[in-house]
Amino acid sequence: MFSKMAAAVDRKRAKILGSEKLASLSPQDETALRNVGVPFCAHQQACEDCPESCADGEDSGSPEYLSESQVRIWAKQDIDLSDVSLLSIARPDPFRTHALISTNGKTDWVREVSEESGSLAEQFRAFAEADKESDSSSKGTKNNGASPKLPDGVWEGSSASRVVFHNSSHFSTSSDNANEDGASNHTLMLFPSFQLLTNIPAPSKAGTKGGNDKVLRAIWDLYLRGDAERVGEEERELIRKQGVRRWALPYRAVVLLCSHKKRDARCAIAANLFASALRHHAEEAGWSVDERNDSSSVIGHDSSSDTDWGALPPNDDGRKWRAQAAEGKGPDDEGAGTLGIFKISHIGGHKYSGNVIIYFPSGAGVWYGRVSPVRDSKLVFEKTIVQGFVIPEFLRAGINLVRSSMSEEDELVSGTKEMMLGKQALPKGSLVRW
Repeated sequence: MFSKMAAAVDRKRAKILGSEKLASLSPQDETALRNVGVPFCAHQQACEDCPESCADGEDSGSPEYLSESQVRIWAKQDIDLSDVSLLSIARPDPFRTHALISTNGKTDWVREVSEESGSLAEQFRAFAEADKESDSSSKGTKNNGASPKLPDGVWEGSSASRVVFHNSSHFSTSSDNANEDGASNHTLMLFPSFQLLTNIPAPSKAGTKGGNDKVLRAIWDLYLRGDAERVGEEERELIRKQGVRRWALPYRAVVLLCSHKKRDARCAIAANLFASALRHHAEEAGWSVDERNDSSSVIGHDSSSDTDWGALPPNDDGRKWRAQAAEGKGPDDEGAGTLGIFKISHIGGHKYSGNVIIYFPSGAGVWYGRVSPVRDSKLVFEKTIVQGFVIPEFLRAGINLVRSSMSEEDELVSGTKEMMLGKQALPKGSLVRW
C-alpha cells in the first residue's frame, strides 16, 4: 500500500514539474531567513498540496479560465531555468519606495517610459539621477550590517532611500485639474507603505514660469524618499495648495504583473494569463478583484472627507486602515476582501518570466520570478497571497519579510472562507501578519 501511495506521489510530481526542478535558495540564505522567522513553503510541497492538475506544457491542456491559445504560446517561450537561485542573480537594488504612476488602463508603453517627453516618469528619473550620489550609501542596506543579518536581496524598507517607479494600468482617482498644457493629475500607489497619493500634477514643460517642478520635488522628498528634513514649510505649503491627499489602499493584497510588451513579449503573455488565473482563484475563494483601482475611487477623491475610510492625516502610517483591509473590511467589501491586480512597465529579468510582485497591508512584499501562470498561479494565491508563505524557488527579492509579531501561538488573521470557518491558523511570521 505504501509503495503504491509513494508511486502516486512520484507520478504527480513528474506531471507537475516535468524535468524542470526549480532552483531554490542557497542553504546559507534559506537558513538566514528561517532564523528570523520567514515562513517557507517549497514549490514541490505547494504543488503536492494543490488539488488542481496543473501541468505546464503545450500538450497538457489548459484550465477553462485560461485562453487555450495563450497557454500554447506561453508553453513555447524560452525561460531561464538555470540551476541558480533568483535571489543570487535577479535581485533589484534595495529601495525605500516603489511608486506606481497611473496611466488609466494602459498595459503597454513606449520602450523606455522614463524617456517619454513630459511624462511623470521622466520627471521622476531626473529626481532619481540627482539623488544617485546620496543613494549610493544605501545600495547595500543598513540592515545587512546589523542584527539580524539578512541575505542580499532581502531588506527592511526603512534602511534604504532609493525610489523605484513604474507606469501602471490603474486609473487615477484624482481631481480633473490639469497643468497649463491640459495634462490631468495623476494618482500614485506607494509600496510597501500601501498608500494612495492623489492630485499629483503632471510635469510642466521645461522653462514654464511657475511650473510644477518644485511641488513635484517636494512630493518626491516627503512621500517617496521619506526625507521630511528636506521639505521646509514653503514646500509643504506648495503640497497643500496642490491638494495632495494620502489614503490607505483598501486591498487585502496587491499583485503587480509586468505586461510591457514593447520590452519583451514573454512578460506580456504571462501577465494576461496571470490576471485571468488569479481573478478566478480569488473569486472562487469569495474575494472581489479590482483591476482598475475602482475600490480606491470609493475613498480617494476630492469629495471624500478626512474622516472617511482610509484618509490619512500627517504622520499617520495608516495601520488601522491597513489592518482592516487585511481582514477583508475595506470600504465596500461585502465578502472576504478585495485583491488588487495591476499591470506595470518593465521591471527587468524578462528571461525569468513570469514576474510577479505581491505587496501586503502589513508592509511586506515579495518579488517573484520563474512563476508559470498555468502551473503556479493557484500555488501563489493559496500559499503566498492567502497564507503568507514565501515560495523560495520564486524569490527574487523581499522587503520587510521579518514580521514583528512572532507570538508563540499561531493566530487566525485572514484567509479563505474555509480557513475562517475551520479556524485554520496562519503560520508564525506570515507575510499577512504584523
